[in-house]
Amino acid sequence: MAVVSVIDVGLCNLAAVRSAMEAAAGPSGEVQVARRPEELAPDGLIVLPGVAATDTLLRKLQERGFCEALHAARAHGWPILGLCAGFQAMFDYTEEGQGADGLGWFAGAVRRLDRPRIGWAWCGGAWLYHCHGFAADQDGEPILSARKGRILGFQGHPEKSGRAGIALLRSILAGQ
Repeated sequence: MAVVSVIDVGLCNLAAVRSAMEAAAGPSGEVQVARRPEELAPDGLIVLPGVAATDTLLRKLQERGFCEALHAARAHGWPILGLCAGFQAMFDYTEEGQGADGLGWFAGAVRRLDRPRIGWAWCGGAWLYHCHGFAADQDGEPILSARKGRILGFQGHPEKSGRAGIALLRSILAGQ
């Protein structure tokens, strides 16, 4: 199994994502934290975690050189998984906070919801826990998951979804 790199820009729920990825990878897997772009493992799964304001996350990714590295990883066909704000960063634009251009991998914009979503929803083949006030949408419909080639994202939190979330992450690792 390839190495999993969890991006750390000083935001997000790093400990929960790392723990969930370790559980999904099992004893033969290796999960590392990448605080600089050069720490991303070649050909391994890159995880962009959430629990942050998307505009702030995008700004931190840019400041630390991760935006360029993520675009290069995508061009090389490396698998990339976005969770919550990490998923939202993959869209064209976010209206959250000061607003920001996203990575542009999925069409659509991240917009404020009429009311926050807190609870469980079917997402990517599993019941995932959701807690967010913004969501990506296309033509007014919220998007809970998306995939384009080896780029995959979920609005929900597999790392906070118990056995169902670990099983989903395990299936992603098995399919990479």
